[in-house]
Amino acid sequence: MKWFRWLLIVLFLASCGAPRPPEARVEEPSSPQVPVQSFPEKMTFEGVGKASEFAASRKMAYQDVMRKALVTILGEKSYSSQKNAIDGQFLNTEAQFSPYILQKEWTSTKRDDNGDLILALRATIATKKLREDLQAAGFLGGGSVTQPSSPVAAPEMKEERKTSEPEPDLSSVDISGLSILIYYNPSALKKSSDADAEKYARRAVQLLNQELLQNGIQVFDLESAEKIAQEKNLLQEEARGNVGLGLLLAQQVYAELYGEVTPTVTYRQGTTAHVILDLKLYVRTGARVIASIQKGGQEYDSPSLEASITASMRDGAKKVTTELLTTLKKYVSGGRFYTVRLIEVGSARDATSFASTVSKLERVKSVKQTLYSKNDRTAEYEVQFQGNPNELMEIIFDGVTTKPGFEALDLSTLRGNELIFTMQ
Repeated sequence: MKWFRWLLIVLFLASCGAPRPPEARVEEPSSPQVPVQSFPEKMTFEGVGKASEFAASRKMAYQDVMRKALVTILGEKSYSSQKNAIDGQFLNTEAQFSPYILQKEWTSTKRDDNGDLILALRATIATKKLREDLQAAGFLGGGSVTQPSSPVAAPEMKEERKTSEPEPDLSSVDISGLSILIYYNPSALKKSSDADAEKYARRAVQLLNQELLQNGIQVFDLESAEKIAQEKNLLQEEARGNVGLGLLLAQQVYAELYGEVTPTVTYRQGTTAHVILDLKLYVRTGARVIASIQKGGQEYDSPSLEASITASMRDGAKKVTTELLTTLKKYVSGGRFYTVRLIEVGSARDATSFASTVSKLERVKSVKQTLYSKNDRTAEYEVQFQGNPNELMEIIFDGVTTKPGFEALDLSTLRGNELIFTMQ
């Protein structure tokens, strides 16, 4: 039986050396693949800025909300490891981060015991666009990011290229023919917890009107605008649709531009006050935004609270107007927007022919047909033209009446930046 015992030993040793069957093999689990996090189109963040001057505090508040958005997208660790490069590309200048700020609201403003201005900001950030740009820049995915030897070298070169471009000479641009209706935003007043919010908003409109009037801009009296809003039931019309009250009023008085101003008023130590003015300016044609300006006045401590508020608000209105005048000159220089309506149009072909002819005229930058109604025999166009309404009228007459079928073209109405022509 000795051979039998040897056989058992051999079989035992063979079984110990044999590999495990596949189903019994134990493997270390691999690290799970982290899915790319999906971010919504936009997210809201809150931030704070603190500095002795308004401009510096404002910039710091913007940077704070943007930094929180960056950390949310990248994660704290990833952001910290690339901080210098990311900040240099996305946070250095307002031109870098302003495209991502969709909406903003200053929730509080105050001075601390050292005199520093503290601004609290709530802002909605375009997180999807920011994430895409971070990925395109190599900060998110696509391998490691190489830190530049000088973190701010690339952004400085970019800024240098921008500042090296000569600014257009706007000194000879005439903006005296513009008409602007400034009004307050009723929706913003409803959200305010300040019982005097409407009073401050009305005061802001009046101060801005004074500043614009002194610079040769045609403005519209606030009380007259309020009377029109009441007589035409514009508040009810605003509530029924998506059109703001500012645009409805501008359409009533045929203002070329209209603005909505929202003041933020804060108080400290009884009679000390500080005011920030937020103005958005639109072209009535197309309701496009051409300016979004935020300026804070100096903080004042006058004998009365009302005097301090007025002084700070007047200071802010002057600053807003200074920036606004430059914007208006750029708008006029680049081409003002007009509504041109053609009535008694014979056919759709005539409507198209009119647009084609006008688009080729001197100083006409663009022509877009926005309406054609066969039943009403009416066509409407948005025309961008480098000149005033009378010049546009003359150039259309000179260029269009020579075309067959348009010999009887005549001007029916000219009001503001709206021209109505008839073909009969």
